[in-house]
Amino acid sequence: MLSENARCAVTTIDSVVLQNERGERLTLLPEDLGWDGPQPRYEAPLTDRGQVGDDVIPNWGERAPTPDQLNPLTKICSGVIEDFNGNGFSDVQEFGGMQPLPGNEWAQPFFQLEHFVEL
Repeated sequence: MLSENARCAVTTIDSVVLQNERGERLTLLPEDLGWDGPQPRYEAPLTDRGQVGDDVIPNWGERAPTPDQLNPLTKICSGVIEDFNGNGFSDVQEFGGMQPLPGNEWAQPFFQLEHFVEL
């Protein structure tokens, strides 16, 4: 992970703030989420860059979302194989109690906070 992100300072997540359309906010601390302290911030290489080798962000409708519209928490209900958040699972098959695939252990803290986007 550090070698992938060597171009920027690696930061940690010490809280998550959820905000709904009415502006109501809820701050969740690591212990609220079952985390063992702050978690490293991580972007999958594909959602960070938009293309890695021959892999590209899949289209959703007429175009592919841009990397700034995606992160480890975002899922898109597009098809049965698309993986818009880059954790190795089809977005439509993900759920909160999942275990990450080997090599994608970074995804574990994010499963319970993932949500479908509305672009």
